[in-house]
Amino acid sequence: MKQIKRELAEKIEDLLSLDVELNDIEIPEKQEAEFAYPAMRAASELNANPHEIANNLAEDMEDLEIIESIEVAGPGYVNFNLVKSKYAEIGKNTLEKERMGLKERNGKVLVEFSSPNLAKPMHVGHLRNNCLGDFLQRILRFIGFDVTSENYIGDWGTKHGQVIYAFKLWGSKEELEENPMNHMYELYVKLHEEADEKTKQKAREWSRRIEEGDEEAVKLWEKFREATIEYNEPIYDRMMINFDRVTGESEVAEQGEEIVEEGLEKGIFEEDEDGSIYVDFEDESLSNTVVRRDDGATLYITRDIANIIKREEEGFDLNLYVVATEQNLHFKQLFNLAEKFGVDSMESEHVAHGMLHLENGSMSSSKGNIIKLTDVISLGIELCLLKAILDLIFNIQTLERNQSLKRLKKPEN
Repeated sequence: MKQIKRELAEKIEDLLSLDVELNDIEIPEKQEAEFAYPAMRAASELNANPHEIANNLAEDMEDLEIIESIEVAGPGYVNFNLVKSKYAEIGKNTLEKERMGLKERNGKVLVEFSSPNLAKPMHVGHLRNNCLGDFLQRILRFIGFDVTSENYIGDWGTKHGQVIYAFKLWGSKEELEENPMNHMYELYVKLHEEADEKTKQKAREWSRRIEEGDEEAVKLWEKFREATIEYNEPIYDRMMINFDRVTGESEVAEQGEEIVEEGLEKGIFEEDEDGSIYVDFEDESLSNTVVRRDDGATLYITRDIANIIKREEEGFDLNLYVVATEQNLHFKQLFNLAEKFGVDSMESEHVAHGMLHLENGSMSSSKGNIIKLTDVISLGIELCLLKAILDLIFNIQTLERNQSLKRLKKPEN
């Protein structure tokens, strides 16, 4: 519409030797015409009769290529109806543009989605998250925002000490090389099946060794992290999902430690009798939450606080988390704490989605009752191929049957 208005305004401007704005070209509420120019606006400047101005414009503009018909109405309106092919031309040109003519928008947006955990295969529940997150970042890009899509891997914390401890107990270097994800996941499930208090304590020790930079622990952790990323890459390729950056909790673990000390100094956090550090939310609906355990280990909310501060420092205007509804409380707590730590120039939102449940309840990685996403994708492809083959067979049979009927109906000589 702007292009048409611009052409009409420029022509009227040339004819009248007056400034004509786009807003001077009106779209009538009643459908007498597609566009209209009120000559009354020019009458006072030209010291002329508006009806006379309108008649002169109509006469001078009737040969304009884009105009199908032109007439004068009322006290001095010039009504235009355009050649219909002009709309088709504008539509074609618009569609051929990369973003259909949409202007760039101001604003840097970060979209975090997928975010699988280390040493665990993505399950069917990740399908919804991956699709929603990718859809959201594509739409935001298309309408002109400066978007960064981020896969923020859960690669730090107690659970990763559990996988390492399980590998030390029952692991096989050969199986880890041959099929790393299957082996890591089997070990993780086995540890939970046989876990007792002593086992949990040993796993926590390995987690602490990772945080302290123990060479053996870090080497195994790096191998498991690399194997997890390599396992997931073909899945993202099959889903045609690309991330601008792949990060993880480990990248802000050190800052998480600093956050605890800063929170204590500012009175945001409190120390419990057992030595753990927690936050006492004034809003009872948020409930208190621990940010550092009594053994000195930080939690993922601690690292999330550090990460949200980092994103504001990177200059993002909008920070979106595409995560299931089971994390509603976590994000309410996180956004509350971010405000207390002075995050005020970046808006954060939890883009929540529902959970997928099996007939016998929710899936649990630790129980081993998940449906792997890679299996779901493979099955979907197989079913699509089967449907295509069956359709082809049906079409061939229909064609052969029709040809047979034609031969039967063919008259004898």
